[in-house]
Amino acid sequence: MEGFFAHNPGIDLEVATVASPTDNEYAHCDFVVHFGKPPWPDFDHILLFQDALLPVCAPKLAKSLRKPDDLRKHPLLHSAFWPDNWAMWLRSAGLDPALGSKGPKFPNALLASEAAASGAGVAILQKAYVEADLAQGRLVAPFKHVATSDNGYYLVSSKHRRDERKIRNFQDWIEKLAR
Repeated sequence: MEGFFAHNPGIDLEVATVASPTDNEYAHCDFVVHFGKPPWPDFDHILLFQDALLPVCAPKLAKSLRKPDDLRKHPLLHSAFWPDNWAMWLRSAGLDPALGSKGPKFPNALLASEAAASGAGVAILQKAYVEADLAQGRLVAPFKHVATSDNGYYLVSSKHRRDERKIRNFQDWIEKLAR
């Protein structure tokens, strides 16, 4: 965001996250980050990233994970916000999705990620959310398999506001970043 504000002084934006875009959200904010897939007829949208899940853990714990079936030996950490992510990944890896029904649940992915980094178990997270931690070696992806769906994360805004300078400038900036 720093790059945007450096080139657009005096512009304030409000971004929210919602489960489904409706006109009500735009009464209070400029953009909504929405998970799903278009079409949304009354809204412009920019794909930020596709849905891609992978298990992650602390480097020390990863040494005991040679194949996906080894997950049975460790706590599976969950984000309560996305309760089906483990089942989706396990199914796509050819394992019984019921294996993913047990383990500690955290209110959000950030807390599940922190627990994984501390060695508490293996978390299932969005690849885009953990890329920096993976690059720094704070977290490790013990398996190459990534589960994908046709959903994605989109920056959504009302078509009725597309001619506003701040809306247009931010859309242009985020499109460059997303590429």
